Amino acid sequence: MDIITQTCAFLNRCCLIDLETNEQGTIHALGAVFRERRYQLGPKQRIGPAQLAELDDFTDGAEFLLGHNILTHDLPCLRQHAPNLRLLNKPVVDTLYFSPLAFPENPYHRLVKNYRIVRDSISDPVEDALLAGRVFSEQWQALTGQLSQGSDIPLLYRGLFARDPGFAGITATFGAMGVPLLTCSCLEAAGDHPSELSWKRSGGCIGNDRRPLLQKSRRSVAGASPPGERGQGCGHGSAVSRRNQ
Repeated sequence: MDIITQTCAFLNRCCLIDLETNEQGTIHALGAVFRERRYQLGPKQRIGPAQLAELDDFTDGAEFLLGHNILTHDLPCLRQHAPNLRLLNKPVVDTLYFSPLAFPENPYHRLVKNYRIVRDSISDPVEDALLAGRVFSEQWQALTGQLSQGSDIPLLYRGLFARDPGFAGITATFGAMGVPLLTCSCLEAAGDHPSELSWKRSGGCIGNDRRPLLQKSRRSVAGASPPGERGQGCGHGSAVSRRNQ
């Protein structure tokens, strides 16, 4: 399976989402894309509990939520207005976290400036959601490229994110990319002796059965707070592209 096909397959498991808010945290526009379906409410439409319930229903078939800076902006806003939404329990793929990892020499992706998606037109949450999908597709290509070139850095990324259950979506994304999961002991040892990481990757710490490793990681992060609780903030196919930095 080629990279574009892999990325499309993963994006088909995600609902892309974007909210537009004012400084008081009022939601005045929202957009969501799931496969070929779209859901959009604009500034002249009422956005209240009934509309957020519709958004909740729209996301039902998706495994993940995907967007740019949604862990500290969009989802806290939704939680503030409708804390019982089912979508708030879905694992999250936030492209803001992937940008500096995929492009360490140029963490501001060409479609991202100052933590925001760069628009070619007037604010449109559906188009912004699709732009986040484009950003993600290029991040996927860059990170899988690192792995295919023999870099061990993606293993550290996945291992570190796996320590916090609030980043379950990001951890799962690395797994879908084919990034192996290090045990906690190997991750700690790699931090002290980075040169040993290649040996650990070759079999010293990564076995065929990953379940014991996952269980060990989960035990090590018991009680951690998900990122949605840390910050207070309000304020698919067409999404896939080849990387062109």
